[in-house]
Amino acid sequence: MDTEERQPLRVVVLGGSAGSIDALGTVLGALPNEPGFAVLVITHLDPNEETRLPEVLRDRSTLPVERLEHFTKVEHGRVFVMPENVGVMALDGHFRLTRRTPGLHLPIDAFLASLAQDPDLDGAVVILSGTGQDGAAGIVDLKATGGFVLAQAPNTAAHDGMPIAAIDTGLVDEVLPRRTSPRR
Repeated sequence: MDTEERQPLRVVVLGGSAGSIDALGTVLGALPNEPGFAVLVITHLDPNEETRLPEVLRDRSTLPVERLEHFTKVEHGRVFVMPENVGVMALDGHFRLTRRTPGLHLPIDAFLASLAQDPDLDGAVVILSGTGQDGAAGIVDLKATGGFVLAQAPNTAAHDGMPIAAIDTGLVDEVLPRRTSPRR
């Protein structure tokens, strides 16, 4: 009896912090109507204030945008936005919400580490505008399992800390947008 090998689902993580809303809108607006991947938006959010990010991003995307619920199956062609006051992990082809613990909150690093461990998912990440270094450690895990890494060009980011930290790992496959030579 022939057993068909199951292909992993693809997930593209858009990770950002301060100043990333414009970049998120630009990336989502550039996606095709039927991408062969799911999009997970992870941003640093105020834990005490309900985010309106799903509503804001719906106006900038042709794809369905929804607030992530606990244990949601990864579906291609959808944009899932992490809610406030939680973390998110990859588990068996699903997004699993986790309790946010006190202290330093690095939701991008945590998700990328779990994504690298989930055999049901293949991943890529785009590190966008933000302060700090969230995403840099997770990139190491993701690249170790064949993931693809993009970073926003620091000179185009409202806050360049996260893109610079990602680029400084030496593991970024592409920095976007590419710099163009000035016209002479």
